[in-house]
Amino acid sequence: QERPAGQVFRMYVDRIFSVSGFGTVVTGSVKGGSLRIAQTAYLLPPGKEARVRRLERYGREVAEVTAGDRASCNLVGISKADFQRGMLIADRILRSSRLLDATITLFPDSPPLSLWTQVVFLMDAFETQARVHLIDTDRLLEGGRALAQVHLFTPCIAQTGDRFVIRSSSGGATLGGGKIIDAAPLHHRRRPPALVSTLSRMAEGALPQRLAAEIRKHVAGVSGKYLAGALNCSPEEIAGAVRDGLPDGIMEYASDNARFFISRDAAGLLAASIVDSLRSYHERRPLDTNGRTFEELLGILKIVGSGEGGDFLAVFLSALCAEGTLKKAGHTFALAGHRVSLSPEISDHASRIERYFKDCRMQTPLAAELTQQARKMGIDGPQLKSILRYLVDSKVLYGVEGSYLHAGIVDGCRKKLLAGLETSPEGMTVAQFRDLVSGNRKLCLFLLAIYDREGVTRREGDRRVITDKGRDVLRRL
Repeated sequence: QERPAGQVFRMYVDRIFSVSGFGTVVTGSVKGGSLRIAQTAYLLPPGKEARVRRLERYGREVAEVTAGDRASCNLVGISKADFQRGMLIADRILRSSRLLDATITLFPDSPPLSLWTQVVFLMDAFETQARVHLIDTDRLLEGGRALAQVHLFTPCIAQTGDRFVIRSSSGGATLGGGKIIDAAPLHHRRRPPALVSTLSRMAEGALPQRLAAEIRKHVAGVSGKYLAGALNCSPEEIAGAVRDGLPDGIMEYASDNARFFISRDAAGLLAASIVDSLRSYHERRPLDTNGRTFEELLGILKIVGSGEGGDFLAVFLSALCAEGTLKKAGHTFALAGHRVSLSPEISDHASRIERYFKDCRMQTPLAAELTQQARKMGIDGPQLKSILRYLVDSKVLYGVEGSYLHAGIVDGCRKKLLAGLETSPEGMTVAQFRDLVSGNRKLCLFLLAIYDREGVTRREGDRRVITDKGRDVLRRL
């Protein structure tokens, strides 16, 4: 059963045992969430999967351990050799980071910290060298408190609200401690007043500011479910913060199943990339009434379509269509203002290609013949493809798998077929249709594929029968 986002089980491992015949036993303090027998757990890093066989709390066997417990876990699927000090057990894969935004408080008798200070960073069983970069001051005096970004030498798996200790770089003296306010921040190369103001509100526990900071990290949108997991809170808390109002510069997009958020700047850049891609497409294919498919846009924007990125892009494209920036063109997206515009030269080429197909009458020319004829008209390969696509979109030609036929032939044969089927309840074979229109078998199969695709006929065994849609079409002829 899926656990609600925000209730993340974490236990930093401080002791490991290999028990013959019983797998591996680890002990530690549970930082959050809960873990049950037979549940899947992960050793982080790197994310190796294990199964929980047995649980103990303070030496007594239990079915579940929860936040605050001193626990022992018997795990199957990992060995003692897989562990290193500082690793943790979690109920899901969690990301690691070399950067942490935090508040730091020094003890009254600690030496001051300068703008950049090297320290030893400790959090539960995890320990690494780190550099502390002060954000809201150039010097932190003994007993003082400041905002800082901690640069870890070894990646750490942490969450918002976790507490830590810092010691002198030699490890000989404890300087103070702190609380994490962003477990995966952007790198703050500068310290503008806006950053200081945002981090100050985040340090005060303002969830809207924490949400906004997390949202601004994602250039292709992020869901409310993801935010709950990233900020170690519940979906209900996320929904409440949204109702109370997010900071300026954050935009919300909703679908039937999810709510997505993106910064206004990122949304503007994403929309500009989409528009530029479609404009380039239309310029290269002026006769194409369509645009790019959803899958093509995913690739161009480098968004993974199987996760939240694809879901967000679908919602974002719908919003761009609703506001009049884009339009749906068949199964593609095109610029709202895109219209096929024929130059005199292209118009002449299209007319000559149409006449060629009209002269072919009941014959579908081979691709090589069509290409050779186009060259004689001064039309190269890419131009021919564009013209054929335009003529098909304009219903001048019909195309099936690279073969084309003039619409006059298709429409005339359709009328004959539907009239014949109306009086033949048993249907009509390919041979009977061939005799009806005086065509060859290849042509008749081509035509029947078109009519089946339109839904005016239906194949039953070796015969075609008329459909209700076909009867409606016949009445209008």
